Amino acid sequence: MNWIVASAIMYCASIIYYLFVRKAAGEKINYRFSNIANFSIPAVLYFSINIAQHQNMLLPLNILFFIFLAALFLSYLGSVASYIAISIAPNAGYSLIIQKSYAVYTSIVAIFLFHSTITPLKFVAVLITLASTAFISISPGKKVNKANYLWVLLSFVSFFCFGSLRLTNKFIFTLGVPSTVLLFWTMMFVALFSIADFFINRKKVSTSISKSSLLTLVGIGFSVTFFYYFLQTAEFMAPNIGYVNAINTSSNAAFTLLVAWLFKDKLTKAKMFAVVTATIGLILLII
Repeated sequence: MNWIVASAIMYCASIIYYLFVRKAAGEKINYRFSNIANFSIPAVLYFSINIAQHQNMLLPLNILFFIFLAALFLSYLGSVASYIAISIAPNAGYSLIIQKSYAVYTSIVAIFLFHSTITPLKFVAVLITLASTAFISISPGKKVNKANYLWVLLSFVSFFCFGSLRLTNKFIFTLGVPSTVLLFWTMMFVALFSIADFFINRKKVSTSISKSSLLTLVGIGFSVTFFYYFLQTAEFMAPNIGYVNAINTSSNAAFTLLVAWLFKDKLTKAKMFAVVTATIGLILLII
């Protein structure tokens, strides 16, 4: 498997994952339940995969502590900042644009950190893909005002956390930690943080979950397991991690289009043109 095939599977898994997230929002499932499913189910599945592959999951304490810090400060706190930013932004699309634009950050840092390569054409392709996705993701009608810019700060916190997490994971991989072992420890730590958060705030959360909502949470857990695995696989194999991050971001555009088709939303000619330019950006990335 090469990085392009892995990116394609990641792209599809991302769309399925966000469809389940959208379904969870429609069912009014508290985000703390979603967080637990988002990390605990992958932790169990990666543990099972490691056992089946006879992988040694015992890591040196210094590496394990490094993974713990990344899980806490980059994955968990980044996810919390992301949720709050999206919930208070005047337009969720604005926040997502900032958060998901870390492909530019990772593309440049990877050159110095991993001696990765990037041609001017590929960098332009990253920018085209991100700009087109941003245009598609923004919902019309809601404008940014000066009343509250906290969402901007939190969006940039998520931007830094998510981009740094991708770079950190690749660095840990270069230390000889197998991908599924790294994913297991990361998911397990974040699952523990999420469970602790749930119990601390249990009085604020209704514990009643319908069978339909439970299936939705299982769908979130299984789809995100595939997403994380193939995202990380593609990142470790690609000439530059930023290429994969740009493809990951572009899946938001495909998700927006799919939701518009499923719910019969109207797509403007401008957004359809943005779909074309996003596709051109993706083609330039993989050729």
